[in-house]
Amino acid sequence: MFGDGWKETAIVIPAYNEAATLDLLCPLLKAKTPYVIVVDDGSTDGKTSATAKRHGLFVIRNERRLGKGASLRKGFEWAFDQPVRWIATFDADGQHAISDLQSLIGVAKQSQVDVVVGERKLCREKTPFVRRVTNSVMSHLLNLLSGLKIKDSQCGLRVFSKTALRRMDLRSRYFEIESEVILMASRLGLRVASHPVKTIYFDQRLSRIAPLRDTLRWFLLLGSFLTTR
Repeated sequence: MFGDGWKETAIVIPAYNEAATLDLLCPLLKAKTPYVIVVDDGSTDGKTSATAKRHGLFVIRNERRLGKGASLRKGFEWAFDQPVRWIATFDADGQHAISDLQSLIGVAKQSQVDVVVGERKLCREKTPFVRRVTNSVMSHLLNLLSGLKIKDSQCGLRVFSKTALRRMDLRSRYFEIESEVILMASRLGLRVASHPVKTIYFDQRLSRIAPLRDTLRWFLLLGSFLTTR
């Protein structure tokens, strides 16, 4: 039933008010691997946790909103206890394709790398100009600091070896965790690769990112990395 590396993979899904997309994603992912967890980050819709549980997924619920980073770290702790080799992160907003996760798992297995990061091609017509520029600048600066070559440092679709992820002392609570992982991987000398993935757009969706606040958190992360090298 579970082939092509899926049975060796646990999937961590941070979610905030994502009942509709989870209703579609949960049965598809559950059919791939029994090790799928949704971390409900204090959703107010009253349906996010219930939807994941109805489809037989494991659920951790934060009683108040703690942030994507804090939710992922909780999910990682759960995944560490599962009999798997790989741990994947998959956003709950429906913007990732399951076929792309399959590809990332394949890259991780065949190339024997520690981290595989999805590389999106952001559509000019559907991605705000500020978002595209910010992503490009962040990726460029992270590559300068890390010595890596990651074109899309903010993509949430990723696959880690469980051994490598366990070595990372991750502390971020919010969206800057995407960057912290790359910096930590560089510091530990881990092998990192990127792989092209699609982005599924929903015209009605608003980004959860607060540009000023989350950009400030990102620069604080960079400052912390530079002062503790």
